[in-house]
Amino acid sequence: MAPVELLPLEEIEHKISHLRKLLESLSEDLPDGINLYNFQQYAPDPSCVEDFGEEGALNRDLEVIFCPHGRVKGPPVLRERGPGLVAVAGVLLAFIRRFPHNAVLQKWVFDLTDAAEKHNSKGSDATAVRLSTPPPVNDTQNPSPSSQSPSLELKRKASKPKKKPSAKKTKVTAPVSIMDQYEDEDEPDARGPGGRPVSDILRKVSIRTRWLKDNNNDPDKVYYRCIGADMGCIARWAAPRPKGRVLAHAEHCTKIDVGLREKVTLELARELNATKTSSGAKASSSATPTGSTFRVEPGSSSPLVPATTLPRQPTVVSHFNKINKVQLQTDLDQLTLEFICVNGIPPRVLDSQQWKKLWGRGNPDYKLCSSTTFSQRVVHKAAWIKTQVIAELQRHENLTITFDGGTTRAMESVYTIHITTPDRVSFLFEGNQSSDVSHTGKHLNHVLKDVIVAVGPERFRAIGSDSTGNTTLARNLTHKDFLWIFVLPDPCHEFHNMSKDIGKIPWFSRPIKDIRLTVKHFKMSSFATSHLKSVRVEMGIPRGLSSVGKTRFNTVYFSGESVRRCEPAIKKLCQAKIVSFKDYETTKLYLPGAAATEHGLKRDYLLAILAPIAKSTTCLESSLTTVSDVFVFFLAVMCEIHDFITAPSSVPTEVKEDIRRSANRRYKRIIGSSDIYLTGFILDPRYRGSNILKDYNPLAIKTIKLSLQKGTSSGGRDKQKQGKSSSDLPEILKRAGQFLLRVLRIEYEHRKRPIANLPVHEALTRLKQQVRQWVISGYPFDRPYGATDTPQTYWKHLRATCEDAQPLATLACMILDVMPNSMAEERTVSCFSWLNAPLRANQKVSTLVRLTQVRQHYLREQGTKRIKRHPTVKFRDMRKTMESLRGSEKSMHGSEADSESESESDAEGDSDTEDEAIESDEEETPDSGKLDCEADLGVDLTSLELHDHLSDTPLISSQAQKPSQVKATRLSTAEPVLLTDADWDMS
Repeated sequence: MAPVELLPLEEIEHKISHLRKLLESLSEDLPDGINLYNFQQYAPDPSCVEDFGEEGALNRDLEVIFCPHGRVKGPPVLRERGPGLVAVAGVLLAFIRRFPHNAVLQKWVFDLTDAAEKHNSKGSDATAVRLSTPPPVNDTQNPSPSSQSPSLELKRKASKPKKKPSAKKTKVTAPVSIMDQYEDEDEPDARGPGGRPVSDILRKVSIRTRWLKDNNNDPDKVYYRCIGADMGCIARWAAPRPKGRVLAHAEHCTKIDVGLREKVTLELARELNATKTSSGAKASSSATPTGSTFRVEPGSSSPLVPATTLPRQPTVVSHFNKINKVQLQTDLDQLTLEFICVNGIPPRVLDSQQWKKLWGRGNPDYKLCSSTTFSQRVVHKAAWIKTQVIAELQRHENLTITFDGGTTRAMESVYTIHITTPDRVSFLFEGNQSSDVSHTGKHLNHVLKDVIVAVGPERFRAIGSDSTGNTTLARNLTHKDFLWIFVLPDPCHEFHNMSKDIGKIPWFSRPIKDIRLTVKHFKMSSFATSHLKSVRVEMGIPRGLSSVGKTRFNTVYFSGESVRRCEPAIKKLCQAKIVSFKDYETTKLYLPGAAATEHGLKRDYLLAILAPIAKSTTCLESSLTTVSDVFVFFLAVMCEIHDFITAPSSVPTEVKEDIRRSANRRYKRIIGSSDIYLTGFILDPRYRGSNILKDYNPLAIKTIKLSLQKGTSSGGRDKQKQGKSSSDLPEILKRAGQFLLRVLRIEYEHRKRPIANLPVHEALTRLKQQVRQWVISGYPFDRPYGATDTPQTYWKHLRATCEDAQPLATLACMILDVMPNSMAEERTVSCFSWLNAPLRANQKVSTLVRLTQVRQHYLREQGTKRIKRHPTVKFRDMRKTMESLRGSEKSMHGSEADSESESESDAEGDSDTEDEAIESDEEETPDSGKLDCEADLGVDLTSLELHDHLSDTPLISSQAQKPSQVKATRLSTAEPVLLTDADWDMS
C-alpha cells in the first residue's frame, strides 16, 4: 500500500464525512449487525494506552478488528454493515482532531474508504456525486475536541477470551452517540428570491432531521438536532428552527467544536450591537421630517405650523420626543437587566401583574418585556461581555487561571474557570457542564487548554485549584503543555484539610461532639435561642452561636469559639434550669463540676491549635494575596504549632505527634512542592532583611562581580573563580536563585521571548549578580520600600525606570503578579447557590453562568468593590475588614438572620469534600521527628515577626529592619559564550 500524504485537518474531515456516507450505504449483501464491529461503544484498552499511547492503542485495535493477518496483505475487507461500523468514522474523526499529525490514523481513513467503496450499494456514480459536494465547515457528526475522547468499550472478536468484568466503576470520558435516533435530510431549497436567508452559523450548529423515536408517530414532522448528537447531545427543536434557542444552546454545548462555539458567541454579541444600532437608526429615520415646508400662522401660539396644502408632518418637538422615547426604552431595558441580574431576582417577576401595574403607573410609555424576551437578552449580553473580557485579558501578561467543580440543585455538574489579572480582577470565563462524562484529569486538561488557547498561552503565568486527584493531574498536564505556567495548589484548602486532620484525632472527638450538640440544640429550639439572646444582651456578649457547616473553611474553630464566647450565658441558663439538653452528659458541661472543667480544658486546647490555621486561612482568602504571603503564613502556622507541641501541657504526646505529622504533610503539599513560594518571599521588599530564616543573613554576603571572559567557553572557566562567586551564598538564596534561573531558561528556550531584549548570555550573567545585589540592597535595588508601595508596584517601577534591574525585575513581576489562591471559584459557586435557590432548582448551568457573568460585569462597572492598592497581611487588620464587610455580605444573600442561625449546610457534619486519594500515591518519607520547615528552610520558629502576623495585638515595632546599603556600582556585562547546563546552575 502506498504511503499516505498528510492532509490538512479540514480536508481530512471531508474525507471522513465521505467515509461515513459510504458506510451508511453499504450493500445489503453484507449481513446487518454489531457482532463484528461495534464502535458505538469504544474506548482504548487502558493497558494499551499506557504502553503505546492513545493513538497507538487505536491503531492496534483497528488492526486486530479489520486486519487480523496484518495490513501488509492488503486493505481491510468488510464482513458486516450497521451502526456499529458507521461509528468508526466518528472515532477516527475524534482521534485525528486530537492528533492531527498522525499519518497512521489518516491512512486508516483511506483504507476503510477503499474497502467501503467495494461494497457500496449506490455505485461509483453516487460516490462521485458525494466527492463533488463541497465539504461542510463542520460535519453533522463532528465531536468537540475539548470534550471528545472516545471512551466506550470495544467488543473483541468471539475468538478472543473475554476478560472478567472489573468491579471498579467504569470511567466514561465521552458520551454515547445517539445518531441512531435520527434520519438526517437536506435543507429545503428557498421558495423564492424574497425572504430573509438562514444564518450560516445556524446551519452549522443544527441539522434538519427526522426523529425516529417520536412518541407522536408523525413521520412528516421535522426537527432540528444539535450538531453534537454524535457525541451524545440530546438537544433538538421542532421546526421552524428557533434561532435564539439554538444559538443559546450551542454557545455552551460541550459536544460542539470549541472553534464553532466561539463563532456562536461572536454572532450573539454582534446581534446585540446590531439591535442597539438599529433601534437608534429606526427612531431617527422615523421621526425625521421629510422635505416638509413650514409657514408662520399669524396669531398662533405655535410658531411652526405645517402648510395646509401638504400632509401633516411632525413638529421638531415631536421629532425629539420620539427619539427620547426610543432612548428611554433602551436605557430602561438595560437598567431592568442590571436590576434583575445584580439582585438575583427571578425573571418570572417580569410576567407578574404587580410589575406591570408598577410601570403602568410609573411610565405607561415603557414597553415591558416578558421573561422569555429577557432571557434572550441575557444570552446576548453574556456573549457580548465574553468578547469584551477576551479583549481585556489580551492586554495583560502574567494571568492566572483557576478552576473548581460544583453541582447545582438540578444535579448538573459544572466546572467554573476564572482568569485573574495582575491587578486582581477576576473574570468568570466559562462554566463547563459535562455531567455525562467522567471528570478525569485529562478531560479537565482539554477544557483548560481550550480556554488558554482562546486567550493566548503566552499571556498565562500560573494555574491554581484545590488538590483533588483529577484537578492535580489537570494542573500538571497543563504545566507539561505550557512549561512557563506555574502550578499553585490552593493554600486555603490545604489549611482546611489540616484542620480536618486534627479534628479526626480521637482525643479531640468529644469536645467537637459537644460543640456540635450545643449549637444544634439552640438551632432547633426557638425557646432556647430567645432566652440565650436575652442573656447575651444582658451580659454584653456581642455575637451568638455559629454552626459547623460544609460550605466554609474551618467552621469547627469558629463554631467552637462562639460556644466559648457564649459559655457564661449558657451556664446561667442551665444553672437556672431554663435550658436543658436531651443528653444529660452535655448539660453537665455547663454545670459546676469536674466534667465542665475537663470539657473546657480540652476545648481550649482544640481551639488553641485550630486558631492559627483559621486565622491564616482568613488572611490568604484575600484577592491581594501573593506567593510571599502564602510562605509567611505557612511559617507562622508552623511557629504556633511548634509552641503548642513543645509547651508543657496535659495533651498526650501521641496527639502532638499526629498534629506535627499533619503539619509536615501539608507543608510538603504547598511550600515543599515548588520553590516559587521561597523565591517570592526573598523578592518581597517587605521582608528584605527579615530574621525569619536563620540562614538568610544579608550582612554576611560579600559583593563580588561576575563576568565571563571573551573567547572562553563555560567549560573552561576558572573553577576557583566560580567557587568564589557562589559558594558564599546561603543555601536558601541558592535555591531561590536556581528557581529564577529555571524560569529564565524557559523564557528563552521555550517561550522564545527575550527579557528586555537582552541576549541570553547577558541575561544569565546579570541575573546571578542581581540575586546577590538584591539581598544586600545594592545598586540598582537600593530604592527603599515606600509606605504606599506594594510588592508588585515596587518591582513594576524598577522594571519601567531602571534598565539595569533587568532581568530580575521582570522575573519578580512574573512571580508576584500571580494569584496563589482559587477563591474566585468559591465566590462564584456561592453566587450560584444564591441564584439557584430551592424555588429555582431547575435552572440550567448555562443560565447560572450567564446570570453570574452579567452580574459581575455590572458590579465591575459600578466600581463599588475597588481594590485596595496596599495589601493587608496581618490577621488583626483583616478582622476590621471582615467586620466592615459583614453587613454587605448579609445584604447580598438577602438575609438579616441572627448570628445564631445555621449556615446553608447541615449542622451535623463537616463533609469531606476533598478527594484525598492523591495523597496515597505520594512516597512516604522518613519521619524527621520535628517540623520539616525547620530542617528544610532553617526557619526561626521563635521569631516574633512570624507570631506578629497572627497576633491580635502588635508584637514588634512597625519599623521594618533596614538592610545595609552598599555603594552603587554598575553591573558587569558578559561576552557571548556557548551556554551549557552548568551555566544554568546557581551553585
